Amino acid sequence: MMKKSGAILLAGTLFCAALGGFASCGESGSVDTSVDPEKKVELEYFAWGDLKMNQKIADDFNKIYPNWKVNVSIPSASYYDALAMYSGADAMPDIFYMGSTLFSDYARDGLLLNLQPYIDEGVNFTEADLWEQNDSYRFDTKKGLMDPEGDLYGFIKDISPDFTMVYNKSHIDQYDQENVQSLAQKVGYPTDESGKYPSETVPMTWQQNLEFCRALTKFDASGNFVTYGTSLGFEPWTHMQQMVMQQGETIFDKDGYFKNSTAVNNALEHMKKYMDEKSEYRSAGAIGYAGGSTVGDGAGFKNGEISVVWTGRFAIMTYDWREADFEFGVAPSPMPTASETSKMVASAVGLCLSASCKNPGVAYKFLEYYMTVGQKYTSSLGFNLPGNKTIASKDYIEVEDSFIQKYNKLYYDYMPYTSIMEANPYLDSTTLINCYGMDLPKIWATTTDRTSVSDALAKCKIAIDKKVDQNKTRLGLK
Repeated sequence: MMKKSGAILLAGTLFCAALGGFASCGESGSVDTSVDPEKKVELEYFAWGDLKMNQKIADDFNKIYPNWKVNVSIPSASYYDALAMYSGADAMPDIFYMGSTLFSDYARDGLLLNLQPYIDEGVNFTEADLWEQNDSYRFDTKKGLMDPEGDLYGFIKDISPDFTMVYNKSHIDQYDQENVQSLAQKVGYPTDESGKYPSETVPMTWQQNLEFCRALTKFDASGNFVTYGTSLGFEPWTHMQQMVMQQGETIFDKDGYFKNSTAVNNALEHMKKYMDEKSEYRSAGAIGYAGGSTVGDGAGFKNGEISVVWTGRFAIMTYDWREADFEFGVAPSPMPTASETSKMVASAVGLCLSASCKNPGVAYKFLEYYMTVGQKYTSSLGFNLPGNKTIASKDYIEVEDSFIQKYNKLYYDYMPYTSIMEANPYLDSTTLINCYGMDLPKIWATTTDRTSVSDALAKCKIAIDKKVDQNKTRLGLK
C-alpha cells in the first residue's frame, strides 16, 4: 500500500527528532538521506543461514562503494537470543534480520530505524516494489502498535508460503502397486491433469489429507514406525494458527486477547487426530509424529522416512531434496472443506536498520542494494521469493536452472493466496509458544495429565490473557 503524503511528512519530523545527531533534517522536516561515497564507513550486518550468500552481496556492494564495508556475522547459537543480548547492551548491529512476529516489540522499544523517509525518495526501489504482505512491517508510533497505515520499519527480505504440502511421489506409487484401489481412489484427493498425483493448485480437504497420510504410514511386525505418514512435530501450535486463519478467523481479538472460538476449537480437534496416541488414525497405524525440529523433518523426508512434510520454498534447497533418490511433489495446504480457494500462511523475515546506526544513509544504501541487485542474485539460488515483488515477477521465475525455475514459479503462483502469520502486538512469539506449550500438548498426552480440548483451551486463554495484561500494564496501555 502507498502512504499518504501528510503522514509521510509527519513521520519524517518525528524521525528527525528521534535520531538527534544521527541525521540532518531540512527545513521541510524531511530526513537528509544524502551520503558521501568518499567517507569511510563500516557497518555490521547480523544474519543467519547462508554466510557465503550474504558475504557475496556485501562484497559486491563494497566493489561499487570501495569506502563502505559491510561486515557479515552469523551467530553460533540462537539468533534472537543473540539479538536480544545486543539490544540489552545497547549495541544493536546496523543491519539485521527481524521476524514479523517479533517486529512490534523491537519497534515499540525504539530499536528500529524508520525507513519511510528513505523509500519515499527511492527511484530504483519504491513502495510499488513491495508485496502487500510487507504491511506487517508498518508501525504507528503514536499507537505503539503495528498498523497497515503506519510507517515502514522493515522490508521483507524473502517470503514463502509456509506449510505447503511436500510429498514423496514414490510412496504413492508403491501404495498403488500394493493395493487394488489406488491412493487417489481411496482418498479422493484432487489430482493433476494426468490423474496420478495430488494437484499442485487445488487443495485437499483436511479429512482427505488425514486419510492420505494415514495410508502412507508403515509399521514393522513389532508395531514400530518404518515410514511416518507426516510430521507435525515442529511447533504444532503454529499449524493450529494456520488452520484457524484458513477458516477466515484469527487467534486473537483486536485487543490481543485469546479468542476461544469455534474456529480455534475446530483446528485443534483436527490437529489432535494427527498427534493423539489414542486417535483412531494413529492407533490404527495412521499418522506419524516424527520428532521435534525442522532439521529432523528435512533429513527424514530426504531419507524416505517421512511421506509428507509441511514447509516453505527454502527447504527444497536447504535440505538438498533435489538430490533425493525419489521424485517429490508440492501441493497447497489442505483446506477445511472441499471446493474452497486455497489459503496459505507465511512467516516473513524482514531486513531492518538500527535506530542507533551512526551512518543510516549508508546502511539504507546497502538495504536498497540487497533488495534490488542482491535479490537478483538470490533468485538464482532457489530459496524463498524475494521481498521485492518486481524482482520476483521476472528474475525469480526466469532463472536458467530448470529445476529451480519449476519450484520458483510454483511458489510464486501461491503468493496471491498467502497471508502473513498473525502476530500478537502484546506478546513475543517465545512467550506465546510457552503459553501454548503448557496446556495444548496435554490433549494428546499418554499420562495422567491428559485433558480435553476445551479444558486445554480454557487454561491456554487464561495464561495468554494474563501475559497480555502484564505487558499492557508495563507499556502503560492499561
